[in-house]
Amino acid sequence: MKKYLRNKALEVVESGYDRIGERYTEERGRIVNWREVEAFTEQLPVHARVLDAGSGTGIPITEFLVKSGYDVVGIDISKEMLSVARKNIPGATFHKMSMAEIDFPPDSFDGVISCYAIIHNPRETHAEIFKSFHRILKPGGVMLVSVASWAWEEFADYMGEDMFWSHYEPDKTQSLITDAGFEIEFGRDVESGDEKHHWVLACKYHPKSLKHKAEREARRQMLRQEHILPLTDFVDEINREQPGKDVPYFDPLDGGIEAQCLFVLESPGRMTKNNSGSGFISRNNNDDTAKSFLEMNVEAGMPRKKTVTWNIVPWDISSEGKKQDPSDTDIEIGLSYLYRLIDRLPNLRTIVLLGNQAKKARHALQAKYSDIEVFDCPHPSPQNIRTRPEMRPKIIDVLTQAREFLDGLT
Repeated sequence: MKKYLRNKALEVVESGYDRIGERYTEERGRIVNWREVEAFTEQLPVHARVLDAGSGTGIPITEFLVKSGYDVVGIDISKEMLSVARKNIPGATFHKMSMAEIDFPPDSFDGVISCYAIIHNPRETHAEIFKSFHRILKPGGVMLVSVASWAWEEFADYMGEDMFWSHYEPDKTQSLITDAGFEIEFGRDVESGDEKHHWVLACKYHPKSLKHKAEREARRQMLRQEHILPLTDFVDEINREQPGKDVPYFDPLDGGIEAQCLFVLESPGRMTKNNSGSGFISRNNNDDTAKSFLEMNVEAGMPRKKTVTWNIVPWDISSEGKKQDPSDTDIEIGLSYLYRLIDRLPNLRTIVLLGNQAKKARHALQAKYSDIEVFDCPHPSPQNIRTRPEMRPKIIDVLTQAREFLDGLT
């Protein structure tokens, strides 16, 4: 679309909603998919700062977020919609602003939500909009957007006013989101009445973000959330049974007990320790293996919320700072804890064993769990990839196979 048409499109949207005003709340203001919105808020920290992009009259999204205790900022292109929103939701802050020209500093928000709004922007601008959302989100921040479930672009009547829509098919939109640096948690078509929209939940997971104290504290606040609490309790059990072992917690940004895929590595490294690292088994730890594993999962398209990560030996077995291979006894003890973990994962369908030490569990797992698919995978350490460059595409291929296996179950 040429620039003058893009400008015309935004002018039509702005003037159309200026004329619609309060009628929007009366006719459509209560239409929303709460399951997706709740999936978004579940990942927000307490008192999170949230941007509602395309906030309209503030009802129902801004209203819900404010009542939930969040610090909410709304932006909209229509001054009339903003005027109504300020009356409806005095507890939020509103700005007249186009999504294509978002003007907030980097790392300003814990969450960005945009419902039924991106579709009014020329689709050539969608890539930049997602990049802007990524820029203003804090590390670990979460984004929920609704877009169309088909490709379409045209000017048409809407509630008696001229209006403009522009969107790609969902696969293209998801590609733009990942290209902007997000990791997609889910993308799904959802019907609401006689309409269908595609909802995408995605997160800004920066490699090595757990080097920041504030990020570590935010994860710790999430350890009692419903999806992760049984695994938090499990780690506490092990630490009581094995005093001094300092077993790290599961990352609350992973799928917890809802996970369908279990990644099994070898043993925790220094960056998982409470005193010198994060205290978590996480792909956001401040080490190059975690960074490599995060990036390859993104490339393979494996949704993080479908996964959980563990080690065949649950505690660090290094000696004087040097990594040691686990003994047969270490593996045997580790297997007993692995079985206890699997008992806590009711949705588990596949296990990926990463590295030679983890692969030693293959036969025992296959004998005990005939209904779980087991994949062997090279270890994602940078040293392994540097010395054998063919390993990186092989790891991505295995992760892709595991993801496709799960896709085939739905």
